[in-house]
Amino acid sequence: MTIPVYRPYTFLRCDKCARKTDHVLVNIIYSSLKGEIEETYECQECGEAKKIYELASEHRSMFTMREGEVAVVTYTSTVDKMKVFSDFIRDGLENNDLVDYTYPDEEGETLRAKLKEYGIDVEKYEENGALIMRSLTQEYLPEGRFDKERAVKRGLERRAEAKSKGYKHFRELEDVGNFSFLKGKWQTYVDFWDDPKWQVPSGSNKEILSYAPFTIELVAFNVEDTSEAQLAEMLKAFWERNPSSTLFIDTQAYTVATTRLQEFIKQFSSMRRFARATT
Repeated sequence: MTIPVYRPYTFLRCDKCARKTDHVLVNIIYSSLKGEIEETYECQECGEAKKIYELASEHRSMFTMREGEVAVVTYTSTVDKMKVFSDFIRDGLENNDLVDYTYPDEEGETLRAKLKEYGIDVEKYEENGALIMRSLTQEYLPEGRFDKERAVKRGLERRAEAKSKGYKHFRELEDVGNFSFLKGKWQTYVDFWDDPKWQVPSGSNKEILSYAPFTIELVAFNVEDTSEAQLAEMLKAFWERNPSSTLFIDTQAYTVATTRLQEFIKQFSSMRRFARATT
């Protein structure tokens, strides 16, 4: 399975500046005739465009996440999202990370079997505490309603606990499905996910001023019934918190993936150009 990975904000060598500079992704073109992906990046210092070509069959089919990065994964029911998830989980377990996995309620019985299919000894890692798995209801609606303050507090406490136990990273995987646990109100989740308290821990967590180098996050959602305009709005919302450390993974076919990302890329590049022009 090939996994398209898009890093809209990256560090590349600019021929005009004669050194490496910040670049943003401004366009993606998929050529079915050539079986090729063309990505155009723009230097944020001089505006020079740089094109990168890759074969679609090899286009970042194996992704590696770095410390502090956030991956936003989109999927539909027609693809095997567990291939991406199992890679993410395995990478963490093999590197002494604490893996915290939250999943849609209706998938509780099947996802463990899928993880085993991909070679992950679920019982072993749950028993030794390296893998924690819970449903969205268990995590966010234990009393029947969503309490943002409580959810943020619990999240910060888990990160502090993982650090105190000597784990290399806190690796969080949140599959929020189609946001049905919040009655489809995805903005409510983004508001929680983007809460400033994540960046400025307080109380007993003051000794950890920033979790950025310690956390590796993957948030996934089902875009099956999502319009391209709404998807662009959602991706933009997830990206805005930390643009330099956010990457996008689309588990769908390239023709669909590149098409659905076009609206977001347009908004993204316009926003970055405006930021550059006003600084």
